[in-house]
Amino acid sequence: MIEYLNWDSDFFGYKIGKIKISKPTDFTTISQLITNQKDYKLIYLVVDEEFHTLQLENKLEAAKIELVDSKTVFTQKIFSQEINEDYFKNIQLYLSTVTNQKLIDLSLQSGIYSRFLIDKNFINDEYKKLYTAWIENSVNGKIADRVIVAYKESQIIGLLTLSFKNDFSDIGILAVDSNHRGQKIGEKLIKKAIFETKKQSINQIKVITQKHNIRACNFYKKQDFKIEKLEYIYHIWS
Repeated sequence: MIEYLNWDSDFFGYKIGKIKISKPTDFTTISQLITNQKDYKLIYLVVDEEFHTLQLENKLEAAKIELVDSKTVFTQKIFSQEINEDYFKNIQLYLSTVTNQKLIDLSLQSGIYSRFLIDKNFINDEYKKLYTAWIENSVNGKIADRVIVAYKESQIIGLLTLSFKNDFSDIGILAVDSNHRGQKIGEKLIKKAIFETKKQSINQIKVITQKHNIRACNFYKKQDFKIEKLEYIYHIWS
């Protein structure tokens, strides 16, 4: 069954749906679903790792259905954290409800492995629109509870957005300016996110990245995150 995605369709301006594969499913079944729903311009095919068989992968490739993302969910259990406040000297909460161009630039930098940039069938600046809306709606509080920034002198050089769920916190955007990487800024942003999470009496934190973003995956592993879930995402255009 194809799930109609209301937000995506409204935001991008054309009909978008999703097929979720979370049980053994053959390619014929998927093909029949797609054939019967030609009014969708774009369908996200999301396949759980367990059911992403080599046979299914080969048939999707033969049908020229493009793999655009290997969505990797990292998680970390939070234990007691003792950090001197001086450690966060240049890491602060962004308290304004209005974004600025630097935050938008960092948001765009965070998405260089995004499927909305990788898939060249997007021709209406969807990636820029999406990541700009993401940071704007984080700063105004619609989708994030905390916006954390790193400063060097008076310039913002790093960004992390954080939302609180029932039993975990969720990192949305994490970016360090390309001119300031390798200075442990990302590590400090993560530790500040963990600090803010513990203040809410929440003991788990999650973040999503792409499997092919090797640098990000290695970074999260170094910060004691473990892989919780992997999904393969295909885009089917009509």
